[in-house]
Amino acid sequence: MKRQWNRILALLMVLACLLGGSGCSSMPAWVRDLLPEDVRNQIPLESGELLPDDGVPRYGRTLLDEEGQYVYDQLVRGIRRTEPSQAIDLSGAKSLTQEELNRAVELFSADHPECFWFAKSYSYASKGDRIVRIFPDYYLTGDELTAARAELDAAVDAIVEAAPKDATAIELALYYHDAVAHAVTYEKVGYHQTAYGALVENKAVCAGYAAAYQLLMHRAGFQALTVIGTSVDRVAEASSAGGAEESVLHAWNVIWLANGYCFYTDVTWDDSAADAHTFHYYFNLSLDEMAADHHVDESIFTLPACSHTGYDYFDTLALGSLSDTSSIDTIVQTFRLVEPGVYEANFRFESDRNAFEWFKARDSKILAGLAPHAKSCSYSVRSMAGEVLIRLEITE
Repeated sequence: MKRQWNRILALLMVLACLLGGSGCSSMPAWVRDLLPEDVRNQIPLESGELLPDDGVPRYGRTLLDEEGQYVYDQLVRGIRRTEPSQAIDLSGAKSLTQEELNRAVELFSADHPECFWFAKSYSYASKGDRIVRIFPDYYLTGDELTAARAELDAAVDAIVEAAPKDATAIELALYYHDAVAHAVTYEKVGYHQTAYGALVENKAVCAGYAAAYQLLMHRAGFQALTVIGTSVDRVAEASSAGGAEESVLHAWNVIWLANGYCFYTDVTWDDSAADAHTFHYYFNLSLDEMAADHHVDESIFTLPACSHTGYDYFDTLALGSLSDTSSIDTIVQTFRLVEPGVYEANFRFESDRNAFEWFKARDSKILAGLAPHAKSCSYSVRSMAGEVLIRLEITE
């Protein structure tokens, strides 16, 4: 009986919509999915207005064939609207499989972080063996979406307006990397898979981090893509006494900068410290460097090699590398005075040894080189993948 009443309610909502009411623009997915297919196929295809194009090229679209690009473009027309469409026509596709549709949806989402309202799920209608319409699911519609879009625009504008003037492309990429890391706490609440969750609610997981970084890079005029795959879980590793590695579903970015190079960046794992420190081990890597512990979903993405050296965080800031064979003088020169009595060293660590044990075996000699008259010293050693930060507090 309850299902019959639900179906009657659904039909009444569609009737109001077809007679010119506003019910179609915010029809709940459960209502839509109760409708008979012939009724669902009468839901109007467009509502609201297309959002302005930011002019930034989209890499994901280039990975699709002609038919896939048709589906992708229909998604753009239906979802990137002031009020997203409840139904999107795909009847122009000659032969569209479920797998091909899924890939087009994934690549559309990977290209468009500004469409945070799209839940990346949908139902569809078919004619024979052809998919002819899809019905997207949305987190937000109507007035709630309008308000949320304004909130996200304001958050993005505040970060962009505070960007350093006359910065190089790499300096801007580093600024936006740190801006996302400082803004977001890794937490699975709210709209945690979206740029809205990251920059407005300030809580997100990897997909939210990646979408936020991509959106900021787009706003700065740079091409960027969110990549989906698997990686070592650095959050679990950082909180595990044993440092055990566990592979998890993950998202990160590839960006294209004005110097013509592309780079891979993972803001999520760089923000894995228990305190406010931001690491930079996963900033501006090549594909081979990122592939050491990140594995892309090859059923969706074919990625550029981004073959280069000398552009990561350590090379850009001339921080250098240390290893088991580094001399004490070289290690001492790595430290910088950050405030009276406090020294820090931030470097790429090229060793299989535990960073704390490596430093502990050398601490007295390093201290003698930095402050030969020190009365006491305390230190902390933090690491993320191949990056180490050492902080020394000295009393003389």
